[in-house]
Amino acid sequence: EKVGRVLIQAAYSMMEGEGAFAFINSTPYATNQNLWISWMYTELEENPEKYKDMHFVGEFYGEDEYAVTEEVAKELFRVHSELEMIITPSAASMPAVGDVIEELGVAAKFTGLGLPSEMADYIHTGSCPWMYLWNPIELGYLAAYAGAAIENGEMTGAPEEQFLAGNQGYKYIQDAQDGGTEVVLANPLKFDAENVDMWKTVY
Repeated sequence: EKVGRVLIQAAYSMMEGEGAFAFINSTPYATNQNLWISWMYTELEENPEKYKDMHFVGEFYGEDEYAVTEEVAKELFRVHSELEMIITPSAASMPAVGDVIEELGVAAKFTGLGLPSEMADYIHTGSCPWMYLWNPIELGYLAAYAGAAIENGEMTGAPEEQFLAGNQGYKYIQDAQDGGTEVVLANPLKFDAENVDMWKTVY
């Protein structure tokens, strides 16, 4: 939910609330990407007044492959010359979208989930003002503490239980959309011109 909502909110800021935008997903069967995109739709549907001047042209598939994404992005700009924004939650698709935007010289921008090591150049040129990804270091740290808390009997994993996750402080168990329970790390990390060079040496 946090990933999906923050990507739409980022696009809104980059587009200053108006213009045409599209999604490039990986495949119709990609569980993570489809869930994130479902929350993008939810964010749009729940806030119609905020997004009323943003025109959605559709969801397309890059198959998690550079060449396929490249062709999809080129076709998008051919058909929709007014396109101002592409959002892709596929790290594999991000560089292809960036290359197409810079090759065509269009005034569009893009954002999504990407690796800092692959995205630093696009962030510095401004075609991708900023993008996101989860923090794998902190995610592993939290998972270890959650597993230890269950093993040690500090919690069972039931909703509203809490446990101390080291330097992350207390975390709460909550209901998950799939009927189970979960603990949420935080909002995804934002990578922009100020911090991407530091992070690109990490992953």
